[in-house]
Amino acid sequence: MQHEYIIDDKEGIVYVSIKGECSIRDLETVFLAATEDSAFSPDYNVLADLRKCGFKFRPDVMKEFFQKYKDRVIGGKGKSALLLWTAHETFIVYTHQKKTEDTRTTQLFATYEAAMNWLKVD
Repeated sequence: MQHEYIIDDKEGIVYVSIKGECSIRDLETVFLAATEDSAFSPDYNVLADLRKCGFKFRPDVMKEFFQKYKDRVIGGKGKSALLLWTAHETFIVYTHQKKTEDTRTTQLFATYEAAMNWLKVD
């Protein structure tokens, strides 16, 4: 798995890219790196490009992941836009979206442009 994140504090957006096969441990590594970065704020929007990522875990594991780390984003005003292409990844992230409705607004997108338009609408 390859990953990177960039925190744009001027725009208040965290750009995340994950490519290749991704286990739940890989996802934790990326999430912890970004949220432990001193420039991170839960008020920042997140644009995660997962279009070249293959999740190697079940949807119920995503629920456990969220429960474990939700305190890192609760109370923030940020939204998350997730770019996806495959049905398997969309289903897993949709499951995550349903579990986070009360703490963080999350939407699924197929294009970068649509995701950025949604993130920039207040």
